[in-house]
Amino acid sequence: MPKLITFFIFTILLNHSYVFAHKRASWKPFINLYNNGNCEKLISQFKHLSKPESWKNNGLWIRSQILKAKCNIDFGNHKVAINVLNQIQDFEFSDSLIYQKIRAFLKSKNHKKAILSIRNLLKHPKNKFYIRFLKEEIKKGFVSDKEASIIFPLLHETKNNPNLFLKDFEIHELYLRGAKINGVKLDSKSRLLGWQFPYDEKSAHLSNNLLTKNDSKNISSLHMINRVRTLSKLGLYKYIINHIPQLRKFQDKKLIKVIGETYLKALFKEIF
Repeated sequence: MPKLITFFIFTILLNHSYVFAHKRASWKPFINLYNNGNCEKLISQFKHLSKPESWKNNGLWIRSQILKAKCNIDFGNHKVAINVLNQIQDFEFSDSLIYQKIRAFLKSKNHKKAILSIRNLLKHPKNKFYIRFLKEEIKKGFVSDKEASIIFPLLHETKNNPNLFLKDFEIHELYLRGAKINGVKLDSKSRLLGWQFPYDEKSAHLSNNLLTKNDSKNISSLHMINRVRTLSKLGLYKYIINHIPQLRKFQDKKLIKVIGETYLKALFKEIF
């Protein structure tokens, strides 16, 4: 009898060890498939690994499901992706889940739910890691006048923290368009953000042409310093040489110094 009990326990332990040994202990092969654009194979393999019990720990299962959702978003299966993401309830990965939902909602043209998710992500402790990606999603997902009107309230709420979105010239242009469509009159402080931070020569010209008389009156020395430094970083030296004479409006010492240094640098670059 003792031998039988010993054999029975040994069999249970052996089976348990066998099952544990066949649990996935790494997701690297799958992330490699995703990075190589092989989502079809990845989704096919995940069919047999859809349950948490198929993985060594819950974190690996969650990562696998997020990858599965990303592939479905890329394939245009947005509802499937949302369903996959909704099955995951784990705060540790909540930031990633929200971001992937934003992508899915935008791809499916569900802008209202996308904006709701953007708001949620902005409240998340890890939001700073997503700002750069959110900017790109906003620029790709809100293009038409109707979409500019929809995104405007969210952008308007961030006007006192322009580092989030409004220092990006393309998003600022979207913001101005949304304000016009919604009949909202913006103050010069909000309107001048685009003028201070163009991203190329075309946007530098455009932002200058969009200035109203009231905007021009409200340009401060700090606004000018920001614009000159931005133009210098962009390497637009010829533009600077032609543009700086328009900026000599104040007798601010710091402004004069910045303009002088930038002007000399621009001349040097153009000559040599």
